[in-house]
Amino acid sequence: MAEAGTRLTQVFKRDALIARLHARDKEGVLQEMMTRLSERGAFDTKQMNSVIKALQKREERGSTAIGKGLAVPHGEHAAVERLVGAVGLSPDGIEFNSLDGQPVHAVFLVLSPSDAHDEHIQILRRITELMRDEDLCRFLKQCKDEKAMAELLQEADEKLSRGPRGS
Repeated sequence: MAEAGTRLTQVFKRDALIARLHARDKEGVLQEMMTRLSERGAFDTKQMNSVIKALQKREERGSTAIGKGLAVPHGEHAAVERLVGAVGLSPDGIEFNSLDGQPVHAVFLVLSPSDAHDEHIQILRRITELMRDEDLCRFLKQCKDEKAMAELLQEADEKLSRGPRGS
């Protein structure tokens, strides 16, 4: 059963959804998504390089591309005042050093302040729950615009809050 608490739509706001990433590699994707978060005030732009380095350091410990065309780069940083995230889609796929060797088509980037570890873990669990629903994952990767992405995340929140089938 899904935990009550942080919903996908609370972290991944519509203005941080990117239906068509322009970047073609992992570093470019991180830069593009971080720029979007910076533009919406998630952290001071002057801190962008430092925040990106924190994400890259996390990637060095092991790829956050967890398979099924999904990557979840994430990190904690003092420049971030609250749990924030961005979602980006790449119809063509991006090489992300995925555990299953496949290209990544959906990227969920999560950033949190250093003192929000519980919320950070909670949203990573929520994303994992979303991943387990093959229909939702497939529909997400097929979204053509940010409006469709936002609607799908809302649907995912509702479905995940109901818990497993048969509940």
